Amino acid sequence: MTVGQRERERISWIEDFIFIDASLSAENALQKIQETKAPWVVISRYGGTYLYAFTIDELWRWPALRDARAKLSNWLSVPFETVLDLHEEFQSTPSESRDNPPPIDRSWRPTATAPSIARYIQIDQARMPCAVGYPTATRQTRRAKPPAPPAPPPAVEAPPVSPPAASATEDEGTTPVRYPSIETDKPLGPGARITALIDLMRTPTDHTQGGAVDLGLQVTLLVVDGKDDRDVQLVGHRRAGYGLG
Repeated sequence: MTVGQRERERISWIEDFIFIDASLSAENALQKIQETKAPWVVISRYGGTYLYAFTIDELWRWPALRDARAKLSNWLSVPFETVLDLHEEFQSTPSESRDNPPPIDRSWRPTATAPSIARYIQIDQARMPCAVGYPTATRQTRRAKPPAPPAPPPAVEAPPVSPPAASATEDEGTTPVRYPSIETDKPLGPGARITALIDLMRTPTDHTQGGAVDLGLQVTLLVVDGKDDRDVQLVGHRRAGYGLG
């Protein structure tokens, strides 16, 4: 941990730990660890020259301990530091002060990996452990700039909406379409004289549109194929709903 990192970390200290001399046999050391209720263990090598802070769970999962139990038949009688394969690079950082501990120096052990490296051990003048220090929270010294909001998606132009087509029975009254009733007295034939009855009043029926429109008195003129209309007889007139011509 560099000085800049230490300024952003909060160190918590705990005095609930068990102290183990690494020169004990693995059997004696593990028996003490099994009997303790403390969550931490501090292991001392060479009279406190090197100190290592582990949690109890970390120690049980330590790869060297698992390998020794699987491969060495006499591993319980071997010194605990040998079973754990502890090296100088794994040591925790000692400090006499809790308020201003020194930065953890990793420069001389860049490839070493062990949880004990990230720990502090407070010591007294006799180099006896008093407490274990460990980082618990990170404080941001400078708030990071929030990311810019995403750009809005491009506007999608709605397709033009065509006006609804008028239904077969719709009539708004602006361009009325009328279908007057036209009936003949006989089927049409070349040169045949017929009588056509045109009902201009036209009441609403299924085959017409809209209602009746009162246009007042209308003059009805019937032109047949451009011929002389003197043969066309007008049979009365009524107030019409529609006019021809």
